[in-house]
Amino acid sequence: MAFGRRSVVSWWIIAVIVLAAGRGVFSANGADEIEMPWLDLSKSYRVRVWTPEKGLPQHRVNCILQSQTNGYLWIGTWFGLARFDGLKFKVFDKNNTPAMTNDAISALAEDQTGALWIGTSGGLLRVKEGQFTCFTKNDGLPSDQIWQLQV
Repeated sequence: MAFGRRSVVSWWIIAVIVLAAGRGVFSANGADEIEMPWLDLSKSYRVRVWTPEKGLPQHRVNCILQSQTNGYLWIGTWFGLARFDGLKFKVFDKNNTPAMTNDAISALAEDQTGALWIGTSGGLLRVKEGQFTCFTKNDGLPSDQIWQLQV
């Protein structure tokens, strides 16, 4: 899968934020902005923290993928899948998406056709043209627990 400059920069920023959060170096500066005194991104980037209060299903993020076909940022959590368009989140979970049998999202991948593949604790999901399809052991998978995906 080829990554453009924008994707590489996005992943780099996400990695810095995740690593910094693990070290506890953030201090609150406002409702959804943070200070990073050791890294000055103010000239190039605005850094925001998105929380469940802003629409993310949960604080803990298990996987992230930026779609090459439409630019959406897909975020997998233990409480569902979120699609971020740059302004707001749309959450997909077993309450509003019948094909989802489990909300625990563990892996994300996008294939060459633009289909999104989602690994869960309840099987493998595919999103193609807005339609969710679930594949499980009954469809020939060795397990319903999908931890990693590679396309």
